[in-house]
Amino acid sequence: AQIYADLDAGALTSRNEGTPLSLIEAMACGCPVVATDVGGVADLLTREWTGDVAARRFATSSAPRGLLVPSEDTDGFARALERLAGDRSLGRSLGDAGRVYAFTGHALPRLFDDLDSLYRRLLAT
Repeated sequence: AQIYADLDAGALTSRNEGTPLSLIEAMACGCPVVATDVGGVADLLTREWTGDVAARRFATSSAPRGLLVPSEDTDGFARALERLAGDRSLGRSLGDAGRVYAFTGHALPRLFDDLDSLYRRLLAT
C-alpha cells in the first residue's frame, strides 16, 4: 500500500494475462491504472458483475476504472500515461472508481458470500 500510494499511475504492459492481482492491488490503493487490453484486464477495468453467484454475468461498467490500450500499442500506451499525467481529476476519478470496485468485487466478504452460496446450492442438490 505504501508503494502504490507514491505512484502517479500503475502500468501493466503485459502481452498475456489472466486476472492480474497487481491491478487489483493498485485499484484498492486508489492508484489509477493504464493497462494493455489482454486476458481479464478489461473485466477489471470496464465491466461489472451483476446478479447473484449462481446467475452472475458481466455488464459494461458505468464508470471506467482505468485506461485500456491495445496490446503492443506502445505509442497509445505512452499517450494514455501522458493523459493521466496531464489530467489529475481523471486520475482521481479512475482511482476512486477502482478503489470502490476492488473493495466490493474482490474483498473477503464477497468471497465468503460466494462460498456460502455455493455450499448451500451443493447441499440442496
